[in-house]
Amino acid sequence: MNEIASQVRRSVPGGEKGDWKPLVFFMTDGKATDDTGAAVRRWKQDFAMRAHLVVIGIGKYAALEALAVLTPDVLRLENTNETALKKYIQWISASIGAQSRSVGIGEPARVSLAKLDESFLKKIEGMAQANAVDEDFVVVTGKCQNTKLPYLMKYERQNHSIRARSFHIDSEGYHLVGVYPAERDFDALSDPRANVRTVNSDLLIGTPGCPHCGNPIAFAMCSCGTVFCVQGAGTAQCPGCERELEMSASDEAFDVVRGRG
Repeated sequence: MNEIASQVRRSVPGGEKGDWKPLVFFMTDGKATDDTGAAVRRWKQDFAMRAHLVVIGIGKYAALEALAVLTPDVLRLENTNETALKKYIQWISASIGAQSRSVGIGEPARVSLAKLDESFLKKIEGMAQANAVDEDFVVVTGKCQNTKLPYLMKYERQNHSIRARSFHIDSEGYHLVGVYPAERDFDALSDPRANVRTVNSDLLIGTPGCPHCGNPIAFAMCSCGTVFCVQGAGTAQCPGCERELEMSASDEAFDVVRGRG
């Protein structure tokens, strides 16, 4: 933004013609690690009318939701093989060549990008598509069997490598970071969009207790999909569908829906 402010000249009505409107390509393969609020406000206030921003996520895990508020042109390059990258560079070159408008005063910064080839580059049409699951963490939402209050279990990814002379094994799992109580209005304040991403319970290492009632096991699951707390083996009532269940220990793995937290 500082470069645009100092280097790009605006057109003067009835006078000198300004520079071409900059075509800014913002590429990311992850997520922001600091507060972006001030930068977002500055772009919207001072630069949204002076430049055309194109956001491109590299890979399927690039988090684009925060950037989608800056521009309607949000794209994702999911395949990063050599062929796709060559086509991507050619597309950028063609888009730059199509840029032929000068910077005016108060004019919307609209340009026509080169035609998309969706075999390698796809336009993000809505916020749901822009959202990506953070692969470094797993958050599972549970509900206390006794108080019916929600809680969050957070796991962090840790990779392990076992090496010996005759073999090499890489393993991946998520270790428990903590369990956090939530208030009754948690569901009402949460993202209403359905999340279909799941994680297998075999990858989750560590089982906390319930932060509300103190039950020693906070990771039991009903066939309705509700995760809830239990005292141990025996009769329990699912706080989701309210069915009575007979709980017992099992080594069988199951898939659980990941939260967006």
